[in-house]
Amino acid sequence: GLACVRLCDVVPDGTSAVVTRGLRNLAHRDGHGQPEPLEPGRRYRIRVELDSSGYAVPSGHRLRVAVSSTYWPWAWPSPEPVTLTLDDGTLELPVRPPRAEDGDLPESVEPEHTPKLETEQRASAPDGRSLRRDYATGRLEQRFDYDAGGTLRFVAIDLVSEDSNSVSYSIVEGDPLSAEVEFRATSGIARGGWSGRAEVTASMRADAEAFHVRSELTATENGDVVFARSWEHRFPRDHV
Repeated sequence: GLACVRLCDVVPDGTSAVVTRGLRNLAHRDGHGQPEPLEPGRRYRIRVELDSSGYAVPSGHRLRVAVSSTYWPWAWPSPEPVTLTLDDGTLELPVRPPRAEDGDLPESVEPEHTPKLETEQRASAPDGRSLRRDYATGRLEQRFDYDAGGTLRFVAIDLVSEDSNSVSYSIVEGDPLSAEVEFRATSGIARGGWSGRAEVTASMRADAEAFHVRSELTATENGDVVFARSWEHRFPRDHV
């Protein structure tokens, strides 16, 4: 099982935002070298470290600790549904007291960088996130389309660049073995009558014993396939 802890800032109107979070595989509670399954009904004392975060809590806000046994798609779910009972706990927060020299700290400024290259936008790539539910199967899919630049022409060197990147996470509620991740990315360059392009797809699934990863790579030159290969890997779950 997993212990997923989130520390949230709750504003006076009741809305909240995650400040930091942490995960602990409870089967690896004594280290990754000697994982052991949990004994149902037995009490354990567990320490979960949260990610480092510099955050100032405004006056009138409250802190809320949320604990759960799943946090998909941030963490892969256990092979079967888990009931996690929290008997008691403490929250330890490092607090930075004000210092006399704080008033002398310089204001943040924009970082220096070289002038941007002149480009022409030929086409935009999909950008954003979406949720889709299949009411026939109960599968919920969360899709991320990352802004990879789309199709650009670099004017000074007359080079056309094309990039896109998307990933989807899907699962059927109540069935942790239905979790799936699918990834797709394309990258290409062209100049004059020549072009090169690479397309990568990858997927990850799991059964009760292992994770299964499949990857494919296809490279083309002027539209002709010059390289293609696929890989399949199996990784034991090892109490994950």
